[in-house]
Amino acid sequence: MRRNFVSFFVFLGVALLTVFGYQLWQTQQLNTTYADVIELSQSSTIQVLEAPSGTRLVPQGVLMTTGDVTELTYTYLIRYEESDQFDVSVADVIFTKNNINYFDEDGMLQFDLSIDQLNSTSSRVTVRISLNMPETEDQYQLLSNSTASFRLQVDRV
Repeated sequence: MRRNFVSFFVFLGVALLTVFGYQLWQTQQLNTTYADVIELSQSSTIQVLEAPSGTRLVPQGVLMTTGDVTELTYTYLIRYEESDQFDVSVADVIFTKNNINYFDEDGMLQFDLSIDQLNSTSSRVTVRISLNMPETEDQYQLLSNSTASFRLQVDRV
């Protein structure tokens, strides 16, 4: 009797873990947006899989409020021909404040790129962005109430 009782609770635990795991996976799948497909050539495309919204990037170590994050993550899907090789980099990092564009000459934004090859014709590129603490008053004024943009550059090798 005791053995059946223990087996029942083990089965129930495994079933609940499976249900919650599936719900988590399904939630992550529903949050993925498939938009902004850009054609690189006749045989290659890049597609935005995930982009943050409703958050504000702040430097690490500052007092955070609702919606503040210290790192943003963008995910892209690149499809190409089997023989293609490519290199990914970040270009044209711009801060916009009061409708005026300022290039990030001081390297205020830090980019961490990782490429995961999914199969012979597609790769997932993850771009993690963090913000350095401003060292001067000018840098602080530039970052205060500004928006940042960048261009993901994909070059054939």
